[in-house]
Amino acid sequence: RLPRWTVYGSGFYRSETVSDVTGHITNAGAHVQYALVPAGEEGVARWTGLQVTTGLELTRWTLGTTHAMATTFAITGSQGSAKLGYDAMGSFELGSSSLSVPVEVSSGIRVAVVSLYAGVGMDLTQGQGTIDAQLAGPLHDEDGRKLGTVTISGHDSQGASPFTPRAFTGVQLEAWKLKLFGHLNATADSATSVGVGVRGVL
Repeated sequence: RLPRWTVYGSGFYRSETVSDVTGHITNAGAHVQYALVPAGEEGVARWTGLQVTTGLELTRWTLGTTHAMATTFAITGSQGSAKLGYDAMGSFELGSSSLSVPVEVSSGIRVAVVSLYAGVGMDLTQGQGTIDAQLAGPLHDEDGRKLGTVTISGHDSQGASPFTPRAFTGVQLEAWKLKLFGHLNATADSATSVGVGVRGVL
C-alpha cells in the first residue's frame, strides 16, 4: 500500500529574452499529502484512494524591457482625427510575487505504471502585481514632424485575489524512482495553466 504521509518539494527558474523583452520566473514549493482513505488492493488496476494535500508555494515573475519602444495611436477631435507616433526610451516592467497555501482533495486510478488523477482545491494567496514605467521620447505626426516630448513616470500595484477555487487533473508515469507528470489547472474565472515535470522519490 502507499504510505499515509507523503512530503515533497518542487522548484524551477527560467529566464528568457524574446524581441528585446526579458522575462524571469521563479517558483518554489513544499507540500505534505495525507491519504485520508488508503489506496485499494495491489493489482494491475486499482483506486489510488482519497488524498488531502497542502503546503506553501512561492512564485515571482518579471517581464520588461529597457530597449526603444515605438507605438502609434489615433486621436479624434472636433476638427477630425490624426495618427500620432511615440518613440519611447527608458524602462517598462511588469512584475508579480505571491505566497500561496493550497488545500486540495484528489483521487484517481492507477493502471500498471500510469496514474490518472483529478481533484478540487482552494488557494489562499497573499501577493501583488506591479507595473513600473520610466519613459521619455518624441511625439510626432504621421509625416514625421516632431510635435513635442512626452515623459511617462509611474508605478501602480494590485493585490492578489485571496481565495481562488480551482479544479485540476493530470497523468503520471511511474518509472522506478522517477515520476513523469503532466498537470492541468482550471480556476473559477476561466484561467487555465498546464505544467509538465519530473519528481524524484528518495
